[in-house]
Amino acid sequence: MTTGERGDLAADELVAVLLDQRQDWIYRAWSVALLASLNEEATNEALLQASQRDPVYWVRRDALQSLRLRTGELEREVCPA
Repeated sequence: MTTGERGDLAADELVAVLLDQRQDWIYRAWSVALLASLNEEATNEALLQASQRDPVYWVRRDALQSLRLRTGELEREVCPA
């Protein structure tokens, strides 16, 4: 994987990590978090696909939450008291 000038990964590289089931689930979850902060249309499709197809619950949950934050359906996570 190559990095940009600032040392960050491009969106297409993060999508590739997210959708590659051979990657450790922790790397896929980190990719979800990083993709959520990017403002690129292709990330929505990748997050949706991961939220439906990833075999690890934590990756699916994070992808769905990130997708909901990006689409405005979820403003922020509220911890119940």
